[in-house]
Amino acid sequence: MTPTGKTSSSNVLSVLDIAKKAKTFISLLARPEQLYKVIYGKHNTNSNDAHNLVGSTYWSIRQRIGYRWRIKMGDVPLDFSRPATFAEKCQWRKFYCPEVERFAQLADKYQAQEFVAGHIGDTHVVPVKWVGDRLTPEVVHQLGDDMVYHLTHRSEATLIVETVETTDIEALCRKANTMLDWPYSMIGQEPWYGHIKPRIIARRRVRNCEGHLFPDDYKFHLFAQPDGSKKVICAIGKVAPKGRFLVDEDFCPLPFEWNPTPYSQTMHQPSKPIQFDEMLADALLLSEGFDYVRIDFMKTEDEYYFTEFTFTSAGGHVKLIPSEYDEIVGDYWHLDTGNALQRVWWHARAWAPLWRTEMPVRWLRRLKAKTDLWGQFSFPETRYLQ
Repeated sequence: MTPTGKTSSSNVLSVLDIAKKAKTFISLLARPEQLYKVIYGKHNTNSNDAHNLVGSTYWSIRQRIGYRWRIKMGDVPLDFSRPATFAEKCQWRKFYCPEVERFAQLADKYQAQEFVAGHIGDTHVVPVKWVGDRLTPEVVHQLGDDMVYHLTHRSEATLIVETVETTDIEALCRKANTMLDWPYSMIGQEPWYGHIKPRIIARRRVRNCEGHLFPDDYKFHLFAQPDGSKKVICAIGKVAPKGRFLVDEDFCPLPFEWNPTPYSQTMHQPSKPIQFDEMLADALLLSEGFDYVRIDFMKTEDEYYFTEFTFTSAGGHVKLIPSEYDEIVGDYWHLDTGNALQRVWWHARAWAPLWRTEMPVRWLRRLKAKTDLWGQFSFPETRYLQ
């Protein structure tokens, strides 16, 4: 106590510090395997990744979204209070995520297969040959050649085995299992990935008609309108010749580019495939109940197959050229932002459960950075595949 009988601010701060450190250790007791992985370096860390979740500096979710926005979009302002462009509305969805349970169900690559088969039939679904919690060399040898392995709880995690004899099976399993252990929702700040049970699924590889490794890609962006209709933007990714085209529901070319690349537009627009209308009808059926969703199909010569649901295309970092289409496409998306209390509830429901996976690791690194509690110990260095 101070001479005036009041508690000094330094004492208050020290008490708060102790409380925060106690909270860190208590939370880690709930998942001791997280403590083990952090201590022995088994979490795959990358010092070049400024928004790595195990960084010693605490960043709030809003700060992480804002930092990644500046890296991807430059000086373009980000307005959470009144999102107007398509990219801003994607960031709003990541931060508040009103339908996190439904997003998690459909972002899960295994559950999405079952959902799609139940709505449009299993004709357009590549059958899952194996699903499991760990990938072992025995499983890879048993499944054989021409297999594709997907992680259910993350994006852009595809491992391809053309032939077992020419594949480093040990490295393949080690990489898959490392990604399986690593929480993904903090990488792109997409909370629904954190609500998915991490698993690995295996499916037969699908080739296109020319025998290329990947079939052509049809990404349907579907926006629900107040009158019950849908605005449709279809991005067609061609493998050979390589190119990308934007068309509407009538297969008419659109006058803008979506995240332009050197091969975004080529000399000739592709002809309308016979099954385009069927793909569109299935995409419209699967999009029921969403104000915006992207539904992907891969197309072979005489068949098409569902690929995935996406709720923030390119992580929400989308540039449209000419730039005036940022707001035009943003107006297609009639986003229900709710009231203040609803937004607080949505955000808490989406992000609070993730403390069991992401938060303890981040708190522990903060504690280690501020104290020399473990300075007397030396932990073995463990290297993992990136």
